Amino acid sequence: GTLLPGSMTIDPSTGLIVDINIGQAVGEEQLSSNDEIVQVVDCQGQILSPGFIDIQLNGAYGVDFSNDGNGDTSNSATTKRNSSDHQDQQTQGLDTKDILYVAQRLVETGVTSFCPTMVSSSRQTYRRILPKMRIARKQQQEKHHVSNNNDRVGANILGMHLEGPFFAPSKRGAHDLQHIKGIASVEDVYGINKNEGDEVPQLEDIEIITLAPELPGAFDAIQSLTKPDSSTSSATNPHTIVISCGHTEATYKDGIQALSHGATLLTHLYNAMNSFHHRKPGLVGLLSSQAKLGTMGLKRPFFSMIVDGIHVHESAVSM
Repeated sequence: GTLLPGSMTIDPSTGLIVDINIGQAVGEEQLSSNDEIVQVVDCQGQILSPGFIDIQLNGAYGVDFSNDGNGDTSNSATTKRNSSDHQDQQTQGLDTKDILYVAQRLVETGVTSFCPTMVSSSRQTYRRILPKMRIARKQQQEKHHVSNNNDRVGANILGMHLEGPFFAPSKRGAHDLQHIKGIASVEDVYGINKNEGDEVPQLEDIEIITLAPELPGAFDAIQSLTKPDSSTSSATNPHTIVISCGHTEATYKDGIQALSHGATLLTHLYNAMNSFHHRKPGLVGLLSSQAKLGTMGLKRPFFSMIVDGIHVHESAVSM
């Protein structure tokens, strides 16, 4: 892209850009008395760009989104506990204030929205944490409506990304084997029960589920979650969930079937999946099959990648 100097006007009530002036900055002295300007911000030559959306954040700043305080942290490697403000979160468990704290700090990195992510966990852990995420999200949304320019709301908390537990055991990575399951009732595994009210997880709390599409029953599960209008659940639960393929031994053919049933995403490309081979391309091969997928009425999947110089070599990142 090209960097262009200029200025823009943003509607503070919506956050939408309503006017752009390329080539020159507009100062307060140039504004007419009829202009309803709340505040003029001089960026002093810095770069203004869209914020990042992090769709897989397991925790940050000493906060672990999978920690329910009952010894089921499930994956002790998800976060570095380097924040003195939250150093006791390991034993006390996740609280709404921890979630909001992460949201406030994330904007320092350029992230403006994120999906809090849980690793494969026990049913009781899902039942404890998902409602807390919903409460934090509601509190943040309410603060958006009453905030002024001096308030720091932070990055928007989106729906949950549940990474697991429907994985191939051989590709579980750092996930605890005791929590890995075959495809079963999503409602049962995550402890969802609409009849119990707001104190337990609801399907609407979930934005993304990562699963292994080759598991028996996976294709039907993908279709029921991504296309509820085509399932018997449509009358009672029209909420749709993004399905991502990951922690999987899926073949290229499995990937095609997953896409045809509604999957649209690949979780941390290259990692925890079969490697690309010229005769067995696996899920990675879907990314170079745009023309073929088009003839089938399918689209090339989106994908995430861990670009930290460790998980994926720089040459594989640039492919």
